[in-house]
Parts: sequence; C-alpha cells; structure tokens
Amino acid sequence: YVIGSAKKTTDWRTFVQALNGFLVSDIKVDEDRLIGPRFVDEQDLEDGQLPGKLLIYLWDDLLRHHQDKALFHGSVRTYGDLDSRMSQDKQVFSDEFLALLGPGYAEKGEDAE
Repeated sequence: YVIGSAKKTTDWRTFVQALNGFLVSDIKVDEDRLIGPRFVDEQDLEDGQLPGKLLIYLWDDLLRHHQDKALFHGSVRTYGDLDSRMSQDKQVFSDEFLALLGPGYAEKGEDAE
C-alpha cells in the first residue's frame, strides 16, 4: 500500500486486524461481514499488492450503501478511481485507517490528489 508517495509493506495478518478494527469501530460493519483469515491465500498475495478481490468486496459488497467511505483516500469517489489509484501506486486508503497500522503510518500523505 502507499502512504503519500511512499510504498509501505506489512504482513497480511497485521493489515487484516487493522482493517477489521477500522470497519467495526469507524464504519460500524457487522462482525459477520469482516474479512476472515482465509479471504485471500498465499497465491493472492504473491505479487505484493492487495488482491483486487479484496478491494471489490470492500467497495461493492461491504461499503456500497455507505455515503462516507472513510476507509478510502478522499479523492476516491468510484471504484474506477480506486482501481486507477492502485494501479498508479497512489494512496488508496485514508490516513485515519493507515494510522492503525502502527507508528510511522499516521503522518499525512503527501498526495493531494
């Protein structure tokens, strides 16, 4: 994932724990809709990028009816925006979510788009 213009990495377990925590506390998603430990497998993670199936699930299935998609960067208005930013190595997640990944992730992104 990207913060501002810097690429960062974390393990899947840490990412999913932060993601599920954000979904429950900030967006009020029901527990049965959270991302399970086997949502993706090793093959899905081989290229080092978030799997498209995760993004499409978050956008279309989980957050479809949420006007405020606080999980994503403020410039993301459509799934096309999300996909485009991901393919261009731009920040797709909000600073608020990225701060949950730990120290050093809370700084504001440099990407103003």
